[in-house]
Amino acid sequence: MVSEKICAMEEKIVIITGAASGIGKGIARKFLGENWRAVCFDISKKSLEKTASDFNEDGFKNFELFEGDCGTLASWQNLKQILSGGSEKIGAVINNAGIGINKPVQDLSLEEWNRVMATNVASVFLSAKVFGDILKKNGAPMVNIASTRALMSEANTEAYSASKGAVVSLTHALAMSLAPARVNCISPGWIDNGSNSPLTKEDHLQHPAGRAGVPSDIAELAFFLADNSKSGFITGQNFYCDGGMTKKMIYV
Repeated sequence: MVSEKICAMEEKIVIITGAASGIGKGIARKFLGENWRAVCFDISKKSLEKTASDFNEDGFKNFELFEGDCGTLASWQNLKQILSGGSEKIGAVINNAGIGINKPVQDLSLEEWNRVMATNVASVFLSAKVFGDILKKNGAPMVNIASTRALMSEANTEAYSASKGAVVSLTHALAMSLAPARVNCISPGWIDNGSNSPLTKEDHLQHPAGRAGVPSDIAELAFFLADNSKSGFITGQNFYCDGGMTKKMIYV
């Protein structure tokens, strides 16, 4: 869905995976509001169309849609080919796409494990493999969305937790390999993106910050980390954005 007109635009380009819902959509909205051109990379055509409708309703026009599977090399290569004329305008890559399959480990198939790893981890590797040369040339940051599950877990989350731990490690490795382009990651906690039932008062008050998170909490931090003028001396780091929950000692 990405058109050739992107090559003629003056705005800096940000590529955001998983941009059609939740945190990714919030990040895209933040960059659009800051006059960046957002390439919204997502596997769901239906969700992309809904996102486009919402953005148009909000008055945003400087976005492009790209339907593809970020866990495959072919999709990343296709995107690079489409953007080739505008590659000098790429100012950031945000690897946000993520899925989870929560099952007892005995019931989780290898195919399901590999699917989570492809979407959550291989996508980050592939973004660097395909766009790393451009990021280094442009000094354009990469921001990866990990999770507090890299540090703490509930039962039956092996694939998701392992994938997010890998994103944290991959982040500091890429920070060395892609230098001087900066690479950082964010580990969100409980983020209410409206996809589940409304949260209770207790859900909010268990957080030391007094509330659960919202997508804009992550979007603001992602935008800060993508701004070389504000975070230019920060690279290889993981930022927990969780309302204090990973620091809260809990005994039942």
